[in-house]
Amino acid sequence: MIFYWGQKQELTPTWFSLFDEYGKPTQMVNTMQQIWTGKAATTQAPPIKYMLVNGNGGYDNTLLKPNTLAGAKLYLDKPDAETSALTYKWQLIVEDWYNPNGVFSEKKPKEIANAIVTDNGADISFKIPDREGPYRLLVYVYNRQGYVATCNTPFYVVNNP
Repeated sequence: MIFYWGQKQELTPTWFSLFDEYGKPTQMVNTMQQIWTGKAATTQAPPIKYMLVNGNGGYDNTLLKPNTLAGAKLYLDKPDAETSALTYKWQLIVEDWYNPNGVFSEKKPKEIANAIVTDNGADISFKIPDREGPYRLLVYVYNRQGYVATCNTPFYVVNNP
């Protein structure tokens, strides 16, 4: 069941969207096409497996010190010639998960400008913000056929992790 056909901001800008904010389709569009028509799409989104931040995944309680450098690596299902022509867009955002009244913002989260220090496609280093609190690293991966895949990992900045 599709409850929203488009791009939707919820806790992150990537979780519930069938398209990115520029209208690029995700793999979910292909999946729905196959379910509805019985025919598989000939073009697929980039094959993301997972992302690590300083060696930790999304389920880890990643605590990082302010004003330090961290590394992130995106792992793909098929790291071969097919994925060598991918374009990566990395973003570091301020997390918006604590709201005492239980209402979450549907506004686009604030991006930390100039956070990415080195960018080698699927492998980056980035500066940890100086302010304590929750953050999220996102990556958008585009292929030549116009598809996008996304991945994100949360972490918490604390003075004495």
